[in-house]
Amino acid sequence: MLPVFFTLLRVWVVSLFIVKGGSMPSPVGVNFQCPSLSPSSTIPTSVRKLRPSDIKVIGAMGNSVTAGAVIRATNPFNLTQIRDDVGLSWSIGGDYGDASVAGTLGNILRFYNEDLRGMSRGSCPLFEAGKANCPNDGFNGAISGSQARDLLNQAKHIVQEMRSDTMINVKTDWKIITLWIGGNDLCKYCYTDKSKGGTTAQEYHDAIKESLDYLKANLPRTFVNLVITVDVTKIARRLTGTVVCDLTIFRETLCSCYKSAGATSEEAIHNLAEEFQDKLRILAASRDYNDRDDFVVVLQPFFENFLQNFPANERLSDYFAADCFHFGVRGQALLATSLWNNMFEPIGNKSKDGSWDLTVKCPKLPYYLATKERVNSTATSNAAAANSGRFVAVAMWAGITLILLAYDFS
Repeated sequence: MLPVFFTLLRVWVVSLFIVKGGSMPSPVGVNFQCPSLSPSSTIPTSVRKLRPSDIKVIGAMGNSVTAGAVIRATNPFNLTQIRDDVGLSWSIGGDYGDASVAGTLGNILRFYNEDLRGMSRGSCPLFEAGKANCPNDGFNGAISGSQARDLLNQAKHIVQEMRSDTMINVKTDWKIITLWIGGNDLCKYCYTDKSKGGTTAQEYHDAIKESLDYLKANLPRTFVNLVITVDVTKIARRLTGTVVCDLTIFRETLCSCYKSAGATSEEAIHNLAEEFQDKLRILAASRDYNDRDDFVVVLQPFFENFLQNFPANERLSDYFAADCFHFGVRGQALLATSLWNNMFEPIGNKSKDGSWDLTVKCPKLPYYLATKERVNSTATSNAAAANSGRFVAVAMWAGITLILLAYDFS
């Protein structure tokens, strides 16, 4: 406990001298110069023919990054800045209503449909996003501190909110939900006591599958962005260059397991992150989420090789808030751009690094979001039945042959 106290004390003292505590940064927009796009002439019945202009509802699930924690904080000890800036959240924020001013997926989609429902707006007290005390968070179920095991409750919350909105037809309106989770699971890997947060790769898989199954059962006409988890060790090693970051508040306080056993801990988190990523690939490839025309889960992998092409003339800390743990205004715009671009890149050929130039790629004909071909359940069942029939026939003739060979015809 004392090491944590002294770390916080050192950071606070330094922040008094080096960090401006008054003004907060303006939002960061994206390079967005795409033409408008009309919705489909008739509402599509297949997710594989879904245009961005057909999407009427947006939702999000995750942890503090999606909840908008301290996005605009320039001083980690200025309590007026310590809040959930849900309106600037990368995957659902709707503040300013213009992606060129505030880069969020919500604002990009709103360009194609001004009546988009569910965007988060404004700010809430810290840790209140996704709860009753944050009435303007729209269909944002993310709560700070969440782990994979919390996703089912978030899914239930989103479904309930959508069903309660009289402006939405849950059965016929197309919806997009972005799910990103894993940072807190990684940072608490060293706790063997499950009540404190320890999560195995299989538990991570099972918790996400449970939430996806719930969405599938309750939200028809839904496109789910399953964003691959980030290896936090890659970010931690590069988050240097400012006094606050160099004082390791990330390592000692917000990610308590990062240095719990020295270099061994970093390696353990790295290995677990790769296991998490493998589990997400398995989920996205499962026929369970690709066997219907009105529901699909697509893996968006831009975090897989995150920082691989990071600009040499920039500092990573410029993309983060004052705590050097959460993404700041520029980082949120980066995530939104990277996600959008992934959404239109073909399966198997998606970018696995961030879109560092913050340039939004425009959808190309036929303007559909990238998905896989549907798994035909009927054809698969027929094929299985045919194989079963062939097996029975072969077994029957094999039995007859054995009987004939054993019979004494003399």
